[in-house]
Amino acid sequence: MVPPPFGVAVTPGRGGLRGLAEQCKAVVMDDPEQLASLGELNERLAVARKRRDAGRAPKGGVLSSQGASAGFRIAVEILAALVVGTLFGFFLDRWLGTKPWLMIVLFFVGSGAALRNVIRTANQLEAERKRIRDAGKTGPKG
Repeated sequence: MVPPPFGVAVTPGRGGLRGLAEQCKAVVMDDPEQLASLGELNERLAVARKRRDAGRAPKGGVLSSQGASAGFRIAVEILAALVVGTLFGFFLDRWLGTKPWLMIVLFFVGSGAALRNVIRTANQLEAERKRIRDAGKTGPKG
């Protein structure tokens, strides 16, 4: 006896494997009422899938996916400018014996460089967004 997979016992019986195959044949849905309910179910599934997919679609297109990338880029540029300025000032202070003045001054220089990098990156992103928007307006109409 074959163990029941879904609570239905299927035994080969006298017909051997052919008898088992006949027992396992799929049920044909000839009833029009069952077919209509399946059609309604299919329509409801299609509506639900459209609603689900519409919720998942990014609102801003490609630029939305680039938002995290731009954010990380800006964060790294800020951190790098501050660390480089501060460390450079720290080592100059140790070498020249002017603790902590050069470190403080170069920290602010690094802050200015970080601010300049953030503004430059924001301008680049804005120019790219305008370019894509303008290309969409003047593109071929289909």
